[in-house]
Amino acid sequence: MQKDLHFFDTSDYPQTHPLYCEINKKVLGKMKDELSSSLALEFVGLKPKMYSLKSAEMEKKTAKGVSKIIIQQQIRHTDYKETLLYRRRGLAKAKK
Repeated sequence: MQKDLHFFDTSDYPQTHPLYCEINKKVLGKMKDELSSSLALEFVGLKPKMYSLKSAEMEKKTAKGVSKIIIQQQIRHTDYKETLLYRRRGLAKAKK
């Protein structure tokens, strides 16, 4: 990744990380590491802009068209997994 660093925005990495660089900070079109250099334990992608990433430090959940409050307070990573494995749709509707 070091040789292709010009394609990435690594400005959210810790400043002590060897790949930390602020040159591409918030530049459109640059790839961003959503977990800021921590390892992903699980990823569940239901459709574009509706996915959940889980690492040891955090969970990142996105669901386009669903209120941020609902995503933060009511939807869990396991809901994404259950939707993928057992249901065809209804992630946001199931919690109303």
